[in-house]
Amino acid sequence: MRSYIVDAAAVVVFAGATALFALRVHEEFARQVTEPPVAYETRVASAVPKLEAFVASGSMRDRSGDSCNAATAGLRELDAVETSIGPAPNDGPSDVAAELENADGALRACLACTPEPHGCAAAARALTKLETRLRVPRWAGGT
Repeated sequence: MRSYIVDAAAVVVFAGATALFALRVHEEFARQVTEPPVAYETRVASAVPKLEAFVASGSMRDRSGDSCNAATAGLRELDAVETSIGPAPNDGPSDVAAELENADGALRACLACTPEPHGCAAAARALTKLETRLRVPRWAGGT
């Protein structure tokens, strides 16, 4: 009799775990279906403050001693930000993508392990152009 109770309890626990798993999968699937994909321009706009912080840290960095370790860490962080932005859309040339590419090259030069800062001013200018491209025209917002 006891083995039947243990078997029944195991079946109930297994069924409960399966039901919980099914609910989680259903919730995740519903979330993915209902949430629209984030536009490329929105992803870039949300990353601009992080990119500006790289310009500030690269231009203010002490370039003596173990600055190469900091430069390597900064480049890894920049790679992570670029990964979070994702690829540019394939539906034609994008001014935002072109400006982001210009900023990326200058940022990498700014963060590089060099005795003198190079590229930081160019990165700041490229990010300013990028912000200009990302601005919504007044007529589009209805104001």
